[in-house]
Amino acid sequence: MNTSLRIAMCVGGGIAGFYATQNVPRMLSPAAPPVVLTEASRIKPFKGDVKSLYAECLQATPQQIVSLRNQVEKDPGDVEARARLLASTSFSMGDRGNARLHAEQAVWFAANLPGSEILKEVRINSDQMTDAHTFDLVSDLFRKALDKQPKSVPLLMNYARFIKIGGTQEAIELQKRAVAIHPRDASLYYELGMTYQLADCGIFNRSPENAPQALANLIKARDLGYEMNGSYITKSAFQAGETAIAIREAKAGLKDKNDGDAFHCGHTILGQIALQKGDIASAKSHLLASAKVEGSPVLGSFGPSMDLAKLLLEKGERSTVEEYLKLCGEFWEDERQVSWLKEVRDGGTPNWD
Repeated sequence: MNTSLRIAMCVGGGIAGFYATQNVPRMLSPAAPPVVLTEASRIKPFKGDVKSLYAECLQATPQQIVSLRNQVEKDPGDVEARARLLASTSFSMGDRGNARLHAEQAVWFAANLPGSEILKEVRINSDQMTDAHTFDLVSDLFRKALDKQPKSVPLLMNYARFIKIGGTQEAIELQKRAVAIHPRDASLYYELGMTYQLADCGIFNRSPENAPQALANLIKARDLGYEMNGSYITKSAFQAGETAIAIREAKAGLKDKNDGDAFHCGHTILGQIALQKGDIASAKSHLLASAKVEGSPVLGSFGPSMDLAKLLLEKGERSTVEEYLKLCGEFWEDERQVSWLKEVRDGGTPNWD
């Protein structure tokens, strides 16, 4: 996972967990939507491609959202319309109307189809900070469903996906239960490994076992045939202190320059390991090489890692870091790249966060 994204998720999750204990969000959040139960005979199954649902709906226009809302009001059992409305309103910060529509669909799915594959592909974004009452209600609906079906893997995983930002330890326990039920399902180990990786950067409840567990579960997932971004195991190995594995995985990531994430991560990790050994020349070489990629959706959106750049700047390698930031500008259009480059040129130290 990209450093900027990891920081955002870790800080957001930690703050959410902290404020939840202070009961602040419950005083400020709107009331949760009512629970609407639809007769099973009136629920129409989703017939489209669930895996492409999120991407299709991410750029929905206001008119399309209104049309979906009208369709749901007309036919409460139209799962496809509800799924598209849930996906279309996933990022509704600042838009109270869309946030309310999202909350309504979240409650409906948790009450009527809590084990749906739709909730694997489209995450419910009601959380403890921005919509505490809806978060509490959806959590309660998932728990009640699990009381009735304690060995339902789809239920366990959907609930874990819902709470893992701000509730990583509980999510881990749910995912471990799922793995125990289906020990040959590679995707379960992958999700468990990624949740351990998320927990490893959390502000609260950090544990020394998180990084090793992330590594072990991601390797298990790959051994069982799960295809994943090559950078995940590399990062987990480095964070777990498994240098030999990190070097092996990083070098494997350099073989395919078209895999921008793995290539960038490989050079970044190898550079950090070189720096740990006092080999500044190799670290500088890896930093510049890590930016010579065609880019990727992740690198282009969330930006490249600044971990190695930060360390080299602390060592006084200002010109190398400046060149790195210039190269990053070829695939990453972001005001941070512009401001950081200017600060480095002017002799300053950027606030990398």
